Amino acid sequence: MKDFNKVAIVNLFDDYACDDYAVALYDDEAKLICDSWLVVVNGWGNENARVLGEIKRVFPIEDCDKEILGQVIGVVNMDAYNKRHIEEKRLKETAEKKATIEKELEQEINKYKTVTYYEDMAKKYPNNSRLQDLVNKLLELGE
Repeated sequence: MKDFNKVAIVNLFDDYACDDYAVALYDDEAKLICDSWLVVVNGWGNENARVLGEIKRVFPIEDCDKEILGQVIGVVNMDAYNKRHIEEKRLKETAEKKATIEKELEQEINKYKTVTYYEDMAKKYPNNSRLQDLVNKLLELGE
């Protein structure tokens, strides 16, 4: 591993000890890191090993006092997922707000429901025989 000038301190998701590891960060990968701090790392004597980790911080190699154990070999782009997640959350919140407003509307409307209201609804929907029957039964019982 040569020609890198940055070090990333990474917490690897597969590491049960939850230790932080120093890995080489080349300019090509460093340019890709913006909002996403998830990276793929290899090392530990096995070039085929691939481990997902989260970058905790990045600093110049001169400031590193840890052994470099691997290198960042890829940056995870989660923009599409994050966009979907935000939209799903927005839609859920909108549905909840809508349900709350509809419930309040029903409560307010129910305050004004009288036999006259039901008669008007029966006139508005003359093809609904069940509605007609219920209004007639209510009228028979009296207001």
